[in-house]
Amino acid sequence: MGAAGVSTGKRDRGPGDSVSAVQPVKSRRWLWGLAIAVCFASWALRTVGSYNTIETDAARHAMNGVFLRDLIARGRFTDVMEFARTYYAHLPALSLPYHPPLFPLIEAGFYSIFGVSVLSARLAVALAIGVCALILFLLVLKTSESATLAAVSTITFLCLTEALWLGSDVMLEFPALVFTLLAIYCLHPVDREYPMRRALCFAVFAGAAVWTKQLTVFLGAVPILYLMLLGRWRLFLRPAIWVSTGVFAGIVAALTALSLPVHGAGVTQAIPAAPIPIYQAYYRLLVRNADFYARHYYDTTGPVGIILVVTLGIALIVGVFRRGRPPSFRAETALYLAWAMASLGVLFLLRPYATRYLFFTYPALIVLGYAGLLRVAGYLRAGRRAASAAAIAVAALAVVQFPHRTHFLHGPDEAARELAAVHPRRILYCGGTDGNFILNYRLARAGLDTAIITGDKLPAATFAPVRFEQFAHDYGVQYIVLEDAEEVKSPWEQLSKAGLSTMILERQIQLISSTIRWNGSLRIYRFTNPSPEPKDDLAMRMFMIGGTMDFNLAR
Repeated sequence: MGAAGVSTGKRDRGPGDSVSAVQPVKSRRWLWGLAIAVCFASWALRTVGSYNTIETDAARHAMNGVFLRDLIARGRFTDVMEFARTYYAHLPALSLPYHPPLFPLIEAGFYSIFGVSVLSARLAVALAIGVCALILFLLVLKTSESATLAAVSTITFLCLTEALWLGSDVMLEFPALVFTLLAIYCLHPVDREYPMRRALCFAVFAGAAVWTKQLTVFLGAVPILYLMLLGRWRLFLRPAIWVSTGVFAGIVAALTALSLPVHGAGVTQAIPAAPIPIYQAYYRLLVRNADFYARHYYDTTGPVGIILVVTLGIALIVGVFRRGRPPSFRAETALYLAWAMASLGVLFLLRPYATRYLFFTYPALIVLGYAGLLRVAGYLRAGRRAASAAAIAVAALAVVQFPHRTHFLHGPDEAARELAAVHPRRILYCGGTDGNFILNYRLARAGLDTAIITGDKLPAATFAPVRFEQFAHDYGVQYIVLEDAEEVKSPWEQLSKAGLSTMILERQIQLISSTIRWNGSLRIYRFTNPSPEPKDDLAMRMFMIGGTMDFNLAR
């Protein structure tokens, strides 16, 4: 395996070697990437026996695909909005268009082939993990001609706690990363030209990434930063870079337009909410977010992340990444620097923040860290084998950190199957795992015969005992599920303590999760006084888009 930055990709040959004997070794290096891809895609499916998604967002991602599958199976597209409102009124666990529709469309295909199940959605994510692993390996191999660098970078990224967690549930990060990596693969190499065909491919793949997860909008800045770091200023006078940017902007604008009817849901998070001058608002976001990600970086990467960042810093300081006069970055280095700079630039200026938002930055930082390690070792004349051994040792540390604990959530699935067997007309589910319950109810029973009302979409005052009895009667509620999570305070806690004669406890199910948040119990009550002619029109609070919307619960 060649050292990082060696452009020939050749190995040392003995007197008995020939060119024909060496070439097959080089041509088969992609098989290492395939082996890594199969390994981690298989590992992601280790919990497919569970009936549940784990994260509350994951349940909504899975339900988005179910909704599109049901819409397509219905075959009528003249009243899509009416069908969507009816669907949401009965199964209110959708997050479209707050979350983009591309991955749900892919899920819909998997549901059509393999059936509507959590397994089908998990297969889609596992396939995305395998494709990401292979493309990342090939990208690093293409830019560095080093199979060692490609292997250790790919393995380390996939061993991160965040990557393992996001790959074990129905989350958008890996599907979006597929298109992100394909887009970045189209950028390299940029020598004296940036062909129009590659530029358009970049724009389409980058646009597809944004239509999977909006956070990947940083891709629009990567080609510009890449050319600037390389010092290829003349390419800015060529049409390819601007046509590509225009096409990408048009694709992003189309997604933005899709969210306008629902108050820009999923887009407005990029706009500061504070009533102060815009430059002050963004300065505050920059300081707050930079501090947050710096403090939590170690939590998600462990010692490996620190080693790689320190090595990268040393490499940048001593200048082993630079060449030319005036100085410009080496082509393979510039690509990942542009990627990391663009990604962090978006993260630092976003209103929401979370550790998992660093997910799209990790591959670039990891590749740069290992490349710096190999180059510094070469700079110190440690030798190619010593440099490769150091990189492999750091990757081994990442594997040792590999968390074998399986994530899980049990309770909502069992409650959903039990009530689906009864098939009531109206259910009220009060708890943060409402999306998981709704998904599993739909998996157990197709159709829109049951309307599930969720407690978080009702005013807190609704749960005062006397007022609640009137609400449940008026809306014909037949069953009530109350979530009692140890770490969560909720307005419906008072109902289980009130001892209402109209609420008969039929069953208590343990709520068990690998996270601290969702542990406790689910209590299933039968409500004895539902109206025979219930009200159908209900105003629901819509947190993702703000305000309330009126829905009709009739069949």
